[in-house]
Amino acid sequence: MRATRRIFLVCGLALSAALFGCDKKVKLTFVNHTSQSLEVQLSGPGRPGTFVGMVGPTGGKLRHELKIKKDSLPATYQWSAGDLDGRFTITKETDKQMWLDIKSGGGLRDKHTEVQEEKKIEVKELPVEQYEVVE
Repeated sequence: MRATRRIFLVCGLALSAALFGCDKKVKLTFVNHTSQSLEVQLSGPGRPGTFVGMVGPTGGKLRHELKIKKDSLPATYQWSAGDLDGRFTITKETDKQMWLDIKSGGGLRDKHTEVQEEKKIEVKELPVEQYEVVE
């Protein structure tokens, strides 16, 4: 009888851990809107200034997965890329995917954020030089 109770207790605890989990996982995507490659740093609970990676210029993306213990929530993180930086907070209700725009005035967006961008390309006329060919 006691062995049966222990088996049920162990199975119940294992099932609870599997269902509720111990960590919150968030997939971050850094999107670079500048014209140069940038080194991305991330700091927060348990991460003092960690190098995340390099993100390419003009729309380059860098993906990174954060794992936060549920008892550490809410958790505030700071990121920096070149001379740009920002901060965000992860809560229990935070979506599993977040995008961080690396640009002046850029910020955090999730799957519900509508993004409208306008790119301006300037084309200058180049003089064409013509020479007379003598044979």
